[in-house]
Amino acid sequence: MKMKKKNFCTLYLIRHGETEWNREKIIMGHIDTPLTETGLRQASELAAFLEPVRFSAVYSSDSPRAVRTTAIAAGIASSSIRKMVELRERDFSRFEGTSATLFREQNKESLLTKDALPEPERWHFKIADCVESDNSIATRITSVLRHISQSHFGETVLVGTHGGPIRFLLVKLGFAPYGSLPSGTFKNCGYVVLESDGEIFTIKEVNGVERHESSNSK
Repeated sequence: MKMKKKNFCTLYLIRHGETEWNREKIIMGHIDTPLTETGLRQASELAAFLEPVRFSAVYSSDSPRAVRTTAIAAGIASSSIRKMVELRERDFSRFEGTSATLFREQNKESLLTKDALPEPERWHFKIADCVESDNSIATRITSVLRHISQSHFGETVLVGTHGGPIRFLLVKLGFAPYGSLPSGTFKNCGYVVLESDGEIFTIKEVNGVERHESSNSK
């Protein structure tokens, strides 16, 4: 028997606006840099789009770039947002602040090793000991969204996060094959609408995938 709507939570998952390091193609991870003028405009445009939606609760990664974007998008004060570390971007540890090009050069052999592995092993492979695996990102975003959903049945919730968690969640949910959504393929202030019964997620809408790539490297 089909469950009633009140037993589902609707989640609007958004990526933060453009930052200075996004523009310069520098890895942020848990480090933060301010939104650019473009990023602020993107957040304001997202706010205009979301204005008709009534959110019962608003959550965000505790990274300032995500908090500010989410506050603008929801039209509320940052202090009203429930901030969660589980919604953060991938942990790149010592590579944070490094250009994406240099990161790929420094980890070339490891990236090649990862690409040669069967898909299940690539999910768990760590490019470096200090860098979070793809599976770790997907697991924590799925877990926290289940927790949020279970707390808000029959409600609509806004969740501010980052490109990495959104991309790996989409892959886990079957939206795209593994390796087809590398870094840069989900735009700033893009969004995903999900429906969840607290365990299973159904994708209702995706707006933000700029391209699919066949490469398995990030």
